[in-house]
Amino acid sequence: MFLLNNKKKFIRIFFSFPALFLALWLIKNILISGCVLFPVKQTCFESLSWTNIKQIESEEVSGEAWSKDWPNYSDQKADMKIYISKFNWLDTWLNNHFKKILLNLLPLSIFIFTVFLYLRNQKKYKTNITTSDMRQLYIALTITALGILIFFIKFPLYRYGYSYMAAFITLFGAVYIDTRNKKKISKLINFVLMFSFIIILGKQFLRYYNYYETRSLIPRIVDKDLQLEKIYLSKNFKYYLNRNSQNCWYNVPVCTYIITSNIEVKNFFTYKIIKPKNN
Repeated sequence: MFLLNNKKKFIRIFFSFPALFLALWLIKNILISGCVLFPVKQTCFESLSWTNIKQIESEEVSGEAWSKDWPNYSDQKADMKIYISKFNWLDTWLNNHFKKILLNLLPLSIFIFTVFLYLRNQKKYKTNITTSDMRQLYIALTITALGILIFFIKFPLYRYGYSYMAAFITLFGAVYIDTRNKKKISKLINFVLMFSFIIILGKQFLRYYNYYETRSLIPRIVDKDLQLEKIYLSKNFKYYLNRNSQNCWYNVPVCTYIITSNIEVKNFFTYKIIKPKNN
């Protein structure tokens, strides 16, 4: 019965919409770069004609270096591989990006602590979470803790690891929050919704007020003054190269700022495949 229930649960998860979305996303990655997870070399298929291993290795190093606060490193002429090895990046990261992470996590931490104080039982604390729920909570805490560890070692950039850290803080707080007082919870939810609405509305109003004269209501997605060079790979296919900056906007497809040589274009049904030339 246990195996049968777990098999049904597995089938339900495997054929769910999130699983389908994940599968399509991974297939898209392979079609674009030749890698399941670009630019992780171990997930790439070297047998595919459009897989460029040299570029993947370069992007893997530069991506990790940038996530470890490379722009704030004092010696910009240093080797990125040396910078990301043996925690050479740690001092630079601690003095800059780490402070940003703490600042962004502070509101959530204060909120969780405030909720704990508001909902805590004045008598001796006793959790109302069942053994089964507590087991699942510990599993979730373990997964998020592993995510934070990998985030710190490999790519400690705020936007990459915030979800893990926020989830860990929230789950950890859930262990100690007393949820038996439904009246208090109802008041808390109403207050949070109203407070969030006021904060979001106020923030948007201030943004509109501060940038009314300098920013358009319609986001700027093109640059009419952008100078792009046409590069022909065949009579019927060209791409655009920006030699002056790292911006392409939404002016024209296909556009890049990376100067690339020794590439060609091949037709695959209705698709165009840009790949390295066969030597």
